Amino acid sequence: MKNALFLLCTVLLPLLCSCTPIPMECLIDVRTAAEFQEGSLSGAVNIPLDTVDSSFAQMIPEKDSRLYLYCRSGRRSAMAAGKLKKLGYTCVYDLGGMQEAGKKLGLPVIKPKDGVRNID
Repeated sequence: MKNALFLLCTVLLPLLCSCTPIPMECLIDVRTAAEFQEGSLSGAVNIPLDTVDSSFAQMIPEKDSRLYLYCRSGRRSAMAAGKLKKLGYTCVYDLGGMQEAGKKLGLPVIKPKDGVRNID
């Protein structure tokens, strides 16, 4: 299941832009774009915490999408999870900090030159 999630995100990431819906299951890094560019978990999409608002539904319209969130320490991912739940999302998983999330999911940290794209 986890492998399918990240395969889906990894395969579709090169095709995504800000106006394209994100897959029903996705790993979301809620750190800033600058932090994301320093490295992120393989297959992650960058949606900074300050952009998690009502316009989020344009990127992820299905309220039952499985959303896996992480940040640097776990504070912002918890805040993002709360915002998303208030917006009506029902399958939101806060994975905590990037290192913790990487260990839980068995994913490496990769650099932008490795093919990671930012979604603004």
